Order: sequence, then structure tokens, then C-alpha cells
Amino acid sequence: PVGFVMTVPTQELVLIDYLAVAPQYRGRGFGTQVLARLQQQYAAPLFLEIEHPDAPADNRMQRLARKAFYERSGFMDAGVRVRVFGVHMMLMTTADVLSLRDCMPVYALAYGRYYRRFVRQDL
Repeated sequence: PVGFVMTVPTQELVLIDYLAVAPQYRGRGFGTQVLARLQQQYAAPLFLEIEHPDAPADNRMQRLARKAFYERSGFMDAGVRVRVFGVHMMLMTTADVLSLRDCMPVYALAYGRYYRRFVRQDL
């Protein structure tokens, strides 16, 4: 396998919960192709979480590169900050406007009835 993607689709939004490309295949356009196909496959806007690139971290350059990759693929910063399982995340989306409230039904589907324990707004 070159990689994999895991989505949580609803009629209103689709969460890209995980996207991975094997290290030996990175930089060859596979991730870009997957994102383009997902945008074609789903009628609903997509959203995803990335580790907040401005937070102090040893992998800050990797975080910035990840954000730039998603921006090149048509995603934008939704202006929403969340803590998912305690990790500071930034939401990125293909939607014109996205709020955490919009995302909560998708998180409920992904994580079950206890989703509010795992996903919280981050200031």
C-alpha cells in the first residue's frame, strides 16, 4: 500500500480523520491525488485537524509544511481551535465557513456518545 485515508462522512460535512502516505512515497503527489478524489467523491465540504503549527513544538517545521500542503490542496484555516484527546489542533476546511458546532455531529458519529469528553473548544 502507498498509504491510507480514513473519513467520517455525514450529509453536511466529511471529517478526514487520518491521511497517511508511506514515507518512501511522499513527495510524489499521492496525498494531493487522494484529497482531490475525496473532494470529487463527497458533495459535502471536508474538514480535518492538524496540530496547531504556532504552538511550541520540536516538529514545528513539519507542522507548517503540513498546513501548507493542505492549503495547496484547497483547504483553509477555519479559525476554529480544538483540543482533541488533549492535543491542540487547528481545523482546516474546504467549506466557506465552519464552526465547531457544525462539526459536533461528525465527532459524535466518529467517537460515539462520549465525544464531548474527547473534543473541546480550545482558546
